[in-house]
Amino acid sequence: MSDDVEWGPASALSLRPVVDRLDTQDGTVVLVASGAAHRVVRLSHLGVEVLAAVGEGTTFDALEVAMLERLGPPPDGDLSRAVREAVRGLVEAGLLCVT
Repeated sequence: MSDDVEWGPASALSLRPVVDRLDTQDGTVVLVASGAAHRVVRLSHLGVEVLAAVGEGTTFDALEVAMLERLGPPPDGDLSRAVREAVRGLVEAGLLCVT
C-alpha cells in the first residue's frame, strides 16, 4: 500500500477493479478480489461519493474540489484531512490505488 506521507496534491488516484457491485436503497457493497478468495466490502455514503469522484482517475487536489462540490465542507472544516482519511480507507479495502 502507498504510504500517505508520500501522497502529494498531484498524486494520481485510480480505481481498482471489483468483481461485483450491488447498489440498493440500504447502501452499496462490492466484492473485491483478494488473492484466491474474495472479500465483501460495505461502502459508506462517503466511500461511494469518493469512488464516483475518482471515476477514470484524478488527483488529490481535484478530488478535494469534487468532494466539496458533492458534499460541501466536512463538519470540522478540514477538507484535506477528510479526503485523505477516506482515500486511506479505500486503499486499505483494495478499492483505490495511489501513485
